[in-house]
Amino acid sequence: AKIMSALSKSDEYTSFRRSVPLQRLALDPNSDNVWLVYDTGPKSVRCPLICLAPASGTADTFFKQLLGLS
Repeated sequence: AKIMSALSKSDEYTSFRRSVPLQRLALDPNSDNVWLVYDTGPKSVRCPLICLAPASGTADTFFKQLLGLS
């Protein structure tokens, strides 16, 4: 069983996961390679922030970083 961190139990994180659906993007229609992404924020932003996991963390890590910046 996966152990839940204090972050994953927080109200902020629970609200984020409830309100932002996990999407699957196929890299190749003939392949099983997919990216799991959370797409949130205004679509009018010309220079969006894109966080690529596992290059520098997971969605949990990015959430914690952005929570600290807000």
